Amino acid sequence: MKISPFFCAFLLSGCIFSAPKRDIPNIGGVKGAQETATLVIKNWWQVFGSEKLNSSIATALQKSPAVMQASAKVRQQKALLISAEGVKDISADLNSSASLQKSDNPSSESYSLSLSAGYNVDIADVNGAAIAIAKSNLQSAELSLFETRQNVSNSLVKEWIKLQALYDQEPMLLNRLELANKRLEILQLRFDAGIVSIDDLLEQQQMVLQLRDSVKTLHSNIRNSNYNLIQISGGIADRDSKFDDEMLPLGFSIQAEKPLRELLGQRTDILSAWVQVNSSDWAVVKAERSRYPSISLKSTFSLTGETPSKIFDNWLLSLVGSLVQPLLDGDSRKAEVVRSKALADQNLWKYRETVVAAISALSQLLNEENRIADSISLLKKHKNALEKQFSQAKSKYKNGSGDYLSWVTIEDAIVQKQIELLSKNRDLLLVRVNIIEETGGNPSLIREK
Repeated sequence: MKISPFFCAFLLSGCIFSAPKRDIPNIGGVKGAQETATLVIKNWWQVFGSEKLNSSIATALQKSPAVMQASAKVRQQKALLISAEGVKDISADLNSSASLQKSDNPSSESYSLSLSAGYNVDIADVNGAAIAIAKSNLQSAELSLFETRQNVSNSLVKEWIKLQALYDQEPMLLNRLELANKRLEILQLRFDAGIVSIDDLLEQQQMVLQLRDSVKTLHSNIRNSNYNLIQISGGIADRDSKFDDEMLPLGFSIQAEKPLRELLGQRTDILSAWVQVNSSDWAVVKAERSRYPSISLKSTFSLTGETPSKIFDNWLLSLVGSLVQPLLDGDSRKAEVVRSKALADQNLWKYRETVVAAISALSQLLNEENRIADSISLLKKHKNALEKQFSQAKSKYKNGSGDYLSWVTIEDAIVQKQIELLSKNRDLLLVRVNIIEETGGNPSLIREK
């Protein structure tokens, strides 16, 4: 029984040339990456209850310049994948020609028409590895698009939180300015009466000027923050662009039913790092397969004639097969295998480094959350103590045994604590948004008190 060499080559390719298999390592409790097809932007920001924010993010996810660029890259990689897959198809060409030769002898004419078809027998399935690499590149582009959309939405949420904090700070700052003017009036009267020194009066005047400047700076920051929100969402900011003053959801918190590090496998940087590992593994396979011979088949059917009417009288059919085996290449193919394996090892270590960095970043954010929460608790205690002092000072003043200046001073201190609390609550919200961002935008972490 005779066995075709091509059949042997086919069996050989099935035994030797297999796809790379590498299990996702469990690093520090981080679970493996999920398929990119299941990645969907989750509207976790709806917890803030802002229609303006929701509509702006919806617009940005479709029309933001950064998103549009990432979408274009995905389309490019899809086209490259189609091109790689098309290499396996049979190629066909149709050629025709006509010539007229004129000399001292009678002129002669010649016409020809040819059809050729070729097919490469990819014994080692080199193109299969190239297709796998193209698919990995497409996955990377899709992950980049997903990450870009996440970054845009997260940037909008963070800028919106900062803007709302500025809005909330405005009445407090104006209240401080009003109290500072009252203190200035009292000190002016006492200075005229010779009770306080000129230094006390000048110090209070300087305080009033600083607060007026702070109000102007606050209004400028509000305008800039509005402009930033419009630009991030893909629009063009103008003087009339403005987000509404809304209430910050201070009860928004993070609470996970399982360790947060188990959710890190949904991060786009970890997913991208693992895709690069797969791509480099396939590059090793492609480099190894490129060292084996390649077979090509080509057939040609041609027609010739002295006149167009006689072109179908003469025809020729040819079938050519070739086997190409690299002999002397200066070990360039072997070196490419070594290089590809080194790159695969590098990408695997890069994946491990990415996971470790993600764990470290998440741990720091959780520590920062606890630190800010403790600071808020301490500020609330100080504010409560000042409110008690204010109540006592107010009662003494009404009874005629207290000083109005002390009353105003304590009230100003309370407002300062309110501004500090507002800043800390803003920072706490931003840290919690960062935690959601670090864990891949998982809405299940959000809890409303």
